[in-house]
Amino acid sequence: MTPTPDRQDLDNLKASVDLAAVMESYGVELKTSGKSKVGRCPFHDDDRPSLSVTDGLFQCFGCQAAGDVLSFIQLKEKVDFAAAVKLLKSWTGQPDAGEREKRTQRAEALERMAHLYHQAFWESPEAQDYLKARGIDDRDTWQAFRIGYCDGSLAEKFAGGPAGELLQELGLVNAEEKEHFRGCLVVPLTHPDRGVVGFYGRRLAGDSGRHVYLPGPRQGVLNWLCFKTSSRIYVTEGVLDALSLWQAGIREVTCLHGLSSLSGDLKELLKRHRPRKWFCVLMATKLAQTLFRGSRRLLRTWA
Repeated sequence: MTPTPDRQDLDNLKASVDLAAVMESYGVELKTSGKSKVGRCPFHDDDRPSLSVTDGLFQCFGCQAAGDVLSFIQLKEKVDFAAAVKLLKSWTGQPDAGEREKRTQRAEALERMAHLYHQAFWESPEAQDYLKARGIDDRDTWQAFRIGYCDGSLAEKFAGGPAGELLQELGLVNAEEKEHFRGCLVVPLTHPDRGVVGFYGRRLAGDSGRHVYLPGPRQGVLNWLCFKTSSRIYVTEGVLDALSLWQAGIREVTCLHGLSSLSGDLKELLKRHRPRKWFCVLMATKLAQTLFRGSRRLLRTWA
């Protein structure tokens, strides 16, 4: 009998996960025993391993609990079947239809703002003069990195309605309907799978809060394409340092966003593409030592 599309989707979902891994994420300790894995059942007071996991199915010979990964989630979370499916999709990183639509809207909004910031940059002599004063005066560099400027006028165009609410949710506009990056040079930060996911802002005037990012974890990587095209990567402390190297002809360059640790997206790309060499181009020995300690930890995970 041919499975219905819904049935097929469920089968594909269950096949995409390892039941033992899901159980272990809930704290169930399993050990290999022949072709199976065994452990103490989480559904009753199990004083000896009575739980067996084989070929995507589990069975407890003590309390008789049994089933597949969705059955396990239903029992463990005390939810119905539909809620278990949603939880499993979340566990595997597969959003439901509503979440997919929301992610699409967020991605489109970030891309749109990057475009509008870039347009505003070409209309701002002040922003261009700031970069020229920093020695970054090459128009091809400006274009390659889609450098933008936030003059604070965009919030008025999107005030109220769903668009304004989305910008507030993304952190681009605050509760007073003022732009988060107003007065900043803005550079999009991207991810190969998700497009524009964040921005770096450099305030043109004043020393307070010169470096500005979206609220929450710092996402995105500057010039991620260099990981695909080069086996060696130059890593600078900040965005403007990286732009300077790019303009000087070093195109395999990216940057950190703070020196306390490597960002999650940067770690992901380093692990995914495994460049043969990467060079830290930093301004202070102490800062270089901080990064070096972090890089040694990362390199140990590659071994």
